[in-house]
Amino acid sequence: MPYVYTKLDDLKNRARRIAREEGVPRHEALALAARRGGFQNYAHARAQLPAEGAPLRCPIEIRQRWRSHGREPRLHGLASYVVWLGAPLNELVRSHQLAGYLGGCTILGENVLVSDGFMRDRKETQIDLGKIARALQFMDATGLKPSRAKRLYPKGRWDNRPPIADHDHGWYDPEARVHVLSTEPYSEHAEERPEQKAWEQRHGWTTLRVEWGSIYGFGTELLLLCPQDYAPTLRRKVARLEQFPAAIRTDDIPVEDGMPRQNAA
Repeated sequence: MPYVYTKLDDLKNRARRIAREEGVPRHEALALAARRGGFQNYAHARAQLPAEGAPLRCPIEIRQRWRSHGREPRLHGLASYVVWLGAPLNELVRSHQLAGYLGGCTILGENVLVSDGFMRDRKETQIDLGKIARALQFMDATGLKPSRAKRLYPKGRWDNRPPIADHDHGWYDPEARVHVLSTEPYSEHAEERPEQKAWEQRHGWTTLRVEWGSIYGFGTELLLLCPQDYAPTLRRKVARLEQFPAAIRTDDIPVEDGMPRQNAA
């Protein structure tokens, strides 16, 4: 279980204790304290944790069980990652909103999100945790909530799906009571295609390109689509998102070595 730090000084205090108890140099103790807190290294922790006197940020832990596939070795483990956000988990999402990238998750306690992925292997689990972490970052910055509603497309009809759509997900603005569609195509500047522009004119919708990064990953771009009258509000949300820390990289999420599975030969 990782240590939970609310500010950078907490990590430094833990590092002093590690240096004293384990007899390691200060720089090594800082690296150990960072990794035991769910960070890649001390530089990663310093970029994520607030300094003394800065506004407190909320640690949200994401967990997912994994097990190896194939013949040998037959291992299993629990992957865990802590993402630091500006709001606690119960303000970001409620149980009935666990959809899209958060589908299959369960809220445990105040700030733990458990993903049901025990059939996944280590790499797949790392990918899953990356998507969930980025979805939480996106929600924290924009205030949008995951949605299963069918009103994600013009007139709520699937056959009105935009021509560039790929990896669609639905979001809801509870203040404006407006649904937003996110789509993440592999092609660059897909929103500039003539067929997409024609679709926008036909339905009175707007497509916004997000420079912050994508939630899905794998080289995709994040595009947000909404009715034209909501576009100014969504632009402000996108601007806020782009001022936030960059999208968490999948490779920055550690997945520890596992234990032999009990049913292994």
